[in-house]
Amino acid sequence: MRRVAKKCGNVSLWLIPAAIQLAAAFAADTATPESKLDSHRAAESNRHGVALVERGKLSEAESTFRSALADCENCVALGSILNNLGEVYYATGRFSAAGPLYERALALREAKEGSDALVLLPLLNNLALLYRETADYARALRFAERARSIAELHNAVETAEGGTAFANLGEIEQMQGDLAGARKWLRRALSIRERLLSPSDALIAETLSDLALADRAEGRFKTAAELYRRALAVLQAASDGKQGSAQNDKALLAVLKKSGVVLSNLGQVEAEQGHLKEAEQIARQSVADLERACGPQHPSTAAGYVNLAKILRYRRRFDEAGQALLHAQAIDRQAFAPDHPRIANDLSLQAALAFDRKRYPEAEKLFQQSLAILSCRFPAPQIEIGRLTANLAEVYVREKRFPEAASAFDQALTILERTLGPDNAELVPTMEHYSQVLRAQQDFAKAASLEARAMKIRVTRTLKRAA
Repeated sequence: MRRVAKKCGNVSLWLIPAAIQLAAAFAADTATPESKLDSHRAAESNRHGVALVERGKLSEAESTFRSALADCENCVALGSILNNLGEVYYATGRFSAAGPLYERALALREAKEGSDALVLLPLLNNLALLYRETADYARALRFAERARSIAELHNAVETAEGGTAFANLGEIEQMQGDLAGARKWLRRALSIRERLLSPSDALIAETLSDLALADRAEGRFKTAAELYRRALAVLQAASDGKQGSAQNDKALLAVLKKSGVVLSNLGQVEAEQGHLKEAEQIARQSVADLERACGPQHPSTAAGYVNLAKILRYRRRFDEAGQALLHAQAIDRQAFAPDHPRIANDLSLQAALAFDRKRYPEAEKLFQQSLAILSCRFPAPQIEIGRLTANLAEVYVREKRFPEAASAFDQALTILERTLGPDNAELVPTMEHYSQVLRAQQDFAKAASLEARAMKIRVTRTLKRAA
């Protein structure tokens, strides 16, 4: 897969003190002295935990929030504590632990404010982002749609949280393969953010990076690279504006996280254009930045290692690529369920490395495992399923299993035509390899038809470049 996780964390610290103050407004006058003491102790621990997060001490913050939760059986700060502990779990890549906490916090806020209250927006956006990361796209979409609906109901579309709702919708549509829908929402999010935020705000860079993914998926690598470089320029400006103050250390790390992810994606685009030496340098810088900003065991760091492994594979340094991939797999297996698309991505790269080493039975098994995960997650045709099916067909060719190869090529071509369009340049290699198998089976008419289509796509692309 070409995607890499784009976020290392989601610690929305500006929300936390406000949440504490809001919760305090609902303190019950009838509380017993013991419960008042527990509530006060929990609130103090909560505030202390926020201060620790602001200093980047997530491990200590987690312990403090857990202590606050133990003191807060039903205190007024419960929703804030749940949300804050969920933020720490999310920031450290423990997505399955964060979800139930966010949902409990949302239920408490809904019970107090109503199901359409504007104050639900941050929690709904957090949940949409969380379930997108865990590839539960149906649930992520429900929360994102609720956030958009509430923003529109309260005329809050042109706000930071309204922009986040649209960005989440775009990212979810993109993950599901709806590139047109993704562009629509992401462009709207970008428009809102450019009007509301400073030109050096990291959220603008994040949206540009998301838009680049759609261009990458359709093979427009030059356009994607330009968007990534625009995003990096925004992040560099954001970093320059935060230099010279110890208070800004956390903000600088947050920027470093985002720039590390953008660099990782840019490295892939450079590799896809054949700039392999430059791509490797970019990928190594990305891994170093992600390890510093997110920690060595974070899923975003793992994604950086996966992208580095892909580039090393393109450079035919298979042993180094295998080591980078093994490191990423160890992290991903701790962070994600066995049927998560990230696991499928890792298996697919492992299969490609086995193919390169001519270990075809191993490659076939790994490609099939990856396909099984993606086919279960994405019942509708999806670009990555088409690509994986074409790769599996190549394995069958090497094993001289031509009827199975022809069937797999036919299936891959059908999926890629449906998702990329009938005239996309990415179809050409699959068409040409399929035609070779058809000729081996003496199906000359169908082979000639495919070769003519492939030639037409090549000529049209050449003419467009020359125009």
